[in-house]
Amino acid sequence: MNRSSRNRKQELRMGGIRRSKDPASYVPRQLPIIPNKEQGWWIAYQMKLNGFSLVTMAECAGVSFQMIHAVIYGKKTSGRVQKIIAHNLRYDSWADLLAAREGVAA
Repeated sequence: MNRSSRNRKQELRMGGIRRSKDPASYVPRQLPIIPNKEQGWWIAYQMKLNGFSLVTMAECAGVSFQMIHAVIYGKKTSGRVQKIIAHNLRYDSWADLLAAREGVAA
């Protein structure tokens, strides 16, 4: 195993972010935005208005309906599932979806 392949494997183990000794090159990961209970109720209401159920949203995302429920109500986080829910509800991002609940521009 040469040095470059060892470095690539180490980068993959560390989340794919190149971490050099220079602190300026560090890129922090984006923290997930977790909805509270009221926001979860509003997201579920928006799903019903747009003709989605937990099952149909789960089929779009390729996950179980329990995972959709957990993400909506803040029990679990999944960036991929959040992105699919926001996209199906016609929002650009999960943050835009939650900001629409508050009536604030993101």
